[in-house]
Amino acid sequence: MKTILRNEVTFTTNLPSAPIPFSDLSAMILALKCEQDNGDATTLTIMLSLLHQLGISDKDLVLDGLPIDGEDLMVISTHFAGVQPEMVVAGGSAQFGFIGPIVLPLNMKGMAEGQVPSYHVDCAMHDYTDEETLTVGIEHGVPIGKRFHYTKKNDTADVAGTELNMSKPGKKMVALLMYATTKPTTANIQRSIKEIKILVNGKEDFHFNWFELDHGKCPKNLIDDLIIGPIIAHWRIIIFPGDGIPSDNLVVWTKSDTATNLIEFIGIYQGPHLGA
Repeated sequence: MKTILRNEVTFTTNLPSAPIPFSDLSAMILALKCEQDNGDATTLTIMLSLLHQLGISDKDLVLDGLPIDGEDLMVISTHFAGVQPEMVVAGGSAQFGFIGPIVLPLNMKGMAEGQVPSYHVDCAMHDYTDEETLTVGIEHGVPIGKRFHYTKKNDTADVAGTELNMSKPGKKMVALLMYATTKPTTANIQRSIKEIKILVNGKEDFHFNWFELDHGKCPKNLIDDLIIGPIIAHWRIIIFPGDGIPSDNLVVWTKSDTATNLIEFIGIYQGPHLGA
């Protein structure tokens, strides 16, 4: 079953916090639409950036750390949930573009715990888009396993290596999304992330080269797509076996190949339902 919370709601500023008065929330589903307002191209990146931050909470934050924005949500949807969105990019002034569905797995019991979840959306407007609308829906279903949590952090790529604490006590990391500003091309093999190690309780449990990493559950035709492909090319994911790895003391170490610029990480965790 699915319930629409906001149905193509026009926005020009942040949308205030609103309750999600339902139980057994398996996922949140979003869609964006906008019109190109003048000669400046309304790219997929611009459309996704209209959604600056999504927040969901009850007694605990579902998404924490740095703002989890439209591109982050799209990559969670494609790489972790394996969902293929439909998308159209405006080709000129007064034409429309849209993308959806974007699916965020939640696995929350919601009101069953006596606490009504809420959500808010922060927006980032552009002078060259108009008629911006957002659709927000909730997919219902009895949660199987534990509830999802998402933590976003960033760092600066370093040729000598850099460490980032991605610990989340009491939970297990089931997947790690990573963004590299500089990715290898036919012209230049430099990478913001050349190597990545996952240290659990001070012990190296995983060690990858960038070329070993993949796009998880993302459909192959999206990777080759001329619109979404260039965005996805900067992202990789590690989906850990079984029910994930302990994250009470979890460190991500990376080393770059010459590049010294932004790298981002989104840890996807599962933890007990509130009151469990």
